[in-house]
Amino acid sequence: MSTPAGRQQSSTATYSQAIRNLENARTRMATIQQQVQEAKTTLQAHYQGPDGQAYSQVMDTWLGEVDRIKSTCEAMETQLGNSMRSSNAAQGHGLDAVVGQGRLSALGGSVAGGAYAAMNGN
Repeated sequence: MSTPAGRQQSSTATYSQAIRNLENARTRMATIQQQVQEAKTTLQAHYQGPDGQAYSQVMDTWLGEVDRIKSTCEAMETQLGNSMRSSNAAQGHGLDAVVGQGRLSALGGSVAGGAYAAMNGN
């Protein structure tokens, strides 16, 4: 059974929305990451004791984790894009196999053949 065109569009829209959400999240994380980096730079200039160094290390750890999360988001965006293309191609090929060629390929018969005509009262 093929997927109706409306459903394929809905699937594509779902993939696209998920990709946009990940892109937006990654952009917001980068903005916050920059703000934290600026705060770290300011604190380093004014807060240089052992506790300031410890705080700087915590911020470095946090900044590194944000880099890791952004990379994961980017990988997920790529995978969702690949999945969307594969899904669309598979649905298109399925539709072509059943309708485009006018054959019920799984059964090896023609849609215009005797069994089909008999079911339609012809």
